[in-house]
Amino acid sequence: MKRRSEPEVRNSTEIRKKKKIEELGLNLSSTSDDDTQYSNQGTQESSTSGTGSDSDGEEKRPVFRSVGEDASSEPVAEGSSSRYSMYNSVSQKLMAKMGFREGEGLGKFGQGRKEIVETSNQKGRRGLGLVLKGFEKELNINWRQEPEATAYEEVDWFPECTTEIPDADELSDWMTVGKQRPKERDSDLLYFADVCAGPGGFSEYVLWRKKWHAKGFGMTLKGPNDFKLEDFYAAPSELFEPYYGEGGVDGDGDVTRPENITAFRNFVLDNTEHKGVHFMMADGGFSVEGQENIQEILSKQLLLCQFLVGLSVIRTGGHFICKTFDLFTPFSVGLVYLLYCCFERVSLFKPLTSRPANSERTLSEPRQADIRKECLKLWGVPDQARVAPTNSEPKTKFFQLIQSSEIEVFGYKPTPLTSKTIKKLSNLLDFRCMVCGSDPTFLLGLGRSQIYTWAGRPSDRWTKIDLKTELPRETLLSVEIVYELKGEGKAQRKISAIHVLDALFLNGTDVRKYHFNQRIQLAEKFVKAVSKPSRPDMNPIRVKEVYRLEEIEKIFLRLEMKVIKGSGGGMRLSYTGRDDRHFLPCGLYIVKTINDPWTMAFSKSHNKKYFYNSKNKQSSYEVPVESIAPFNVCYFERLFWEWDDGVHSSQKQDSSSEKLSKDTVLQFIQAHHPFNPCGPREER
Repeated sequence: MKRRSEPEVRNSTEIRKKKKIEELGLNLSSTSDDDTQYSNQGTQESSTSGTGSDSDGEEKRPVFRSVGEDASSEPVAEGSSSRYSMYNSVSQKLMAKMGFREGEGLGKFGQGRKEIVETSNQKGRRGLGLVLKGFEKELNINWRQEPEATAYEEVDWFPECTTEIPDADELSDWMTVGKQRPKERDSDLLYFADVCAGPGGFSEYVLWRKKWHAKGFGMTLKGPNDFKLEDFYAAPSELFEPYYGEGGVDGDGDVTRPENITAFRNFVLDNTEHKGVHFMMADGGFSVEGQENIQEILSKQLLLCQFLVGLSVIRTGGHFICKTFDLFTPFSVGLVYLLYCCFERVSLFKPLTSRPANSERTLSEPRQADIRKECLKLWGVPDQARVAPTNSEPKTKFFQLIQSSEIEVFGYKPTPLTSKTIKKLSNLLDFRCMVCGSDPTFLLGLGRSQIYTWAGRPSDRWTKIDLKTELPRETLLSVEIVYELKGEGKAQRKISAIHVLDALFLNGTDVRKYHFNQRIQLAEKFVKAVSKPSRPDMNPIRVKEVYRLEEIEKIFLRLEMKVIKGSGGGMRLSYTGRDDRHFLPCGLYIVKTINDPWTMAFSKSHNKKYFYNSKNKQSSYEVPVESIAPFNVCYFERLFWEWDDGVHSSQKQDSSSEKLSKDTVLQFIQAHHPFNPCGPREER
């Protein structure tokens, strides 16, 4: 049926009403909804008493009245002085159409609100009901220089999506990232994956909580919602490695493509010793504007793919955190049931800080400021602004880190190993050794590619390194930069690499007073966290292989004579590392790890090592704190054995050389070996 354009005027009462409205200037013929107007008039007529008089009809007539008049006074013509005169004629006509009377509410019985709805005074993303003292008054700033103005701004410490993780973690007794205080001596990294989670707020929180004790892998769509590692103000982004599926760093990151899921799974397993990550977070979503009621149906493919990635990369005993929407359809409920079959426990809950949008509930609470402070305290998150870290000069940052006057220690050179100084190695168990390939230097990381080197002398300057690598802020290492070689002859490839000799600061953590073995273990953990296997264009960073001095023969087994490109086809002595890359060695660093007057010895009766104090004759099987040699002692008392011809069995030793030969060193070590029947051995 075709809709009628003009309703019929049924009686004389309606005709009189229409004429009266036209006289008042409230003719609604200019609007596009005449049908509704007349139907409303008809409704008003039917709701009056059955007298049909003009006075009865005029009582229900929509008019505007002045402020001084009461509700029963005569209507005011359009354009007269009234509290509503500020509104244009169209607005007045629309209100008159709905039966508005000044001082009364809309509705059949005038039950609507009588006051005008105030404009929103909501500021930014603050929660409903949150009122900050000092922001209620009008802003009136004196722009003069004196006195200096100060402003305190209360802002979210993390991106808005981030606070859902600490809330979920606290409710689950910190099952994902572990207790709030990480175990610094735990050699295992905390591996996690962040999928469909750009710009990376979840990862920033985890890395802030665990620092360099965690390593993250991420996959999300490339584009405006990609990971923004440059905005990781609170945590080191160098510990997070994005991988976009098929194609690696050049992929598209679409989690709904099976080939991307397979590539991401293989990459994660290859870099976690085929164990998988400890936990995975997924926060996928897209705009459903205009289709909010079927958001669950539209998101089912994304939810399925996120669940599939989680089951592919999470290790046994791991955890899975995924954002979902409504769970009413059999498909969604079935996915949750599959998770229930794969995990020990499944929990569905609403985080306190979850965004109060769409179908989610909204809480208006006048005590929201107090609740916010209590939540941050419970989660262990500082109540302070999340600001970009400031850049500082390398020399200034170096002195801020060491906070010591022993600057001269960094300029010490190692003691050459000669026929006279070799006697210092009598207590073999006190020493560790490493093969070196160049002069040692100090490396300072100020974040991302801001890396500087320093030779150790006060007169030397900090120089920015010309290598493509990244290190977290406040990282200070003792390193050497060597050329690593792969292959032989013309097909040989050469790349500059950073070899770590010792660690002083790891992302702000002072490890100088740790045992040398512990520092090396932490350095290996740190290097594993910052390494990016998906970026072959970056220069590698590795930790030197450390040997016990009494096991020095293992080093000579790794020495080979190889043809080096550019050496005229001659054979050169090479040392092959654990990753099948070799470099040209120049000698051996020998580091003392025990502090005087303590030393290590071997007990014949108990058949194990112990610590002995030569001053008070005290002995202990446990490591005494006083026996641990800090970095400055290890660095000061190190020795250097410079290699010459004769180190390899194919080389001939120059008898006229003053340098110690391989045979001389091996004979000395064999004579002082604690497990040698002829060597020193103490009874206990």
